[in-house]
Amino acid sequence: MQRKKMLIAVLAMALLIGTASAALLSYYGKLKSNVTVLQSVLLDDHDYTIIEENFDAVGGDVICKYHWLRNRASVPIPVQLISEYPGEVTSVKYYAMGTLETWHVLAVPPGGGFDDVEAYVTKTDKAASVEFKVVIVPDSDHYGMGIAISTDVSTIDFQVWYREYEEPKGWCYQEYVEGAGWTGTVVWLADSGTGITATGDYTGKVFTVDIPIGLLGGCGAQYYFAIQFRTTLLGTLPSGLNLWAQTDASGFAARTVGTEIVEATMFTLEPGVLHFYICYKFKPNAVGSITVYTTVKPA
Repeated sequence: MQRKKMLIAVLAMALLIGTASAALLSYYGKLKSNVTVLQSVLLDDHDYTIIEENFDAVGGDVICKYHWLRNRASVPIPVQLISEYPGEVTSVKYYAMGTLETWHVLAVPPGGGFDDVEAYVTKTDKAASVEFKVVIVPDSDHYGMGIAISTDVSTIDFQVWYREYEEPKGWCYQEYVEGAGWTGTVVWLADSGTGITATGDYTGKVFTVDIPIGLLGGCGAQYYFAIQFRTTLLGTLPSGLNLWAQTDASGFAARTVGTEIVEATMFTLEPGVLHFYICYKFKPNAVGSITVYTTVKPA
């Protein structure tokens, strides 16, 4: 009888151990899954990391090429740009586009007679152009704006403005005549053939002027600008500038097309797309076929 009880106890324990083992297997079994890992940084939307540029160089030229980097990750990634180039190339520089700058402006008309003009101005370096946006905030009836541009501090090149002071209203373009001032022929902006586009009118008090970088001297070039906020021609940026009395761009604001990225220096590539140009400067005696390699190195 004692042996029978012991046998029943052993069988019960074995059954309990078997049940526990089955439970353990259901919780501690091996899990298999497949994960595809993609390259986080794309160059020109490809997964290569080296740019090969070929030139039939003309001595003394500066040639700029457009590219873009795309960060597909959800976090910033440190990146470097490093170029290898032969002796016919004197320098390689990189300029990032996409940055913006904003000013808050209060223009007070001299002698009274008009409302003060409060405005916000935003300059944005886009992929192939620079956009100037003017938002005028006070409550009044008729507003316009204009911008004058020069690539040489010793003169002025042209102006674009919204004509609000007479009919028909609209966007105009005029070239500056050196030595004669603003005597160049006025044409409608759409007929100017410059590639400049502009939006807005006096009813909305929001104006944009989008200027191709070629008219500003190209990527990496320094240019000069003056913006006028107008209720019948009043107020300027930089402050106090009298555009109509200017004979050169010495009082204008100076800026560079794009923001330079220093070679081999780590910069932060935010999620999204970074537009940039690589500018190659060639020696005056450079001739023949020349190849430059630029490596994109994520950290």
